[in-house]
Amino acid sequence: MAANFCKLAGIVLIAVGIWGFITGDHVLIFHVNTAHNIVHLLSGVLAFACGLAGDRAARVFCIIFGSIYGLVALLGFGGVDWVVRALHLNEADNWLHICIAGAFLIAGITPKPRRQPPTVRGVQHPA
Repeated sequence: MAANFCKLAGIVLIAVGIWGFITGDHVLIFHVNTAHNIVHLLSGVLAFACGLAGDRAARVFCIIFGSIYGLVALLGFGGVDWVVRALHLNEADNWLHICIAGAFLIAGITPKPRRQPPTVRGVQHPA
């Protein structure tokens, strides 16, 4: 699950980074600037690469990335001036970042599905 999540999230983050460069200082209701767009592009590339590298790399990335985004959200909510100015954050950004953090953390800690043993003629063998 984590690997697929990273690949999908990576594509979305790359697209949002490009969109931010095209539109200037807003993507929908979210404020962006050059630094914010670069963060989206780099984190998208890293997420996609970790997704391709496999589940273990994806899980580690999800936990680290989710923690960092959670911290950015908390700093934004707290009005930490240098963070708000550096990334041109607004209230919508803070809420989005906390949701992204939660999604990545959930993807990172959700256990892999257990494989079912093969069946013969519809009878399942005990594990």
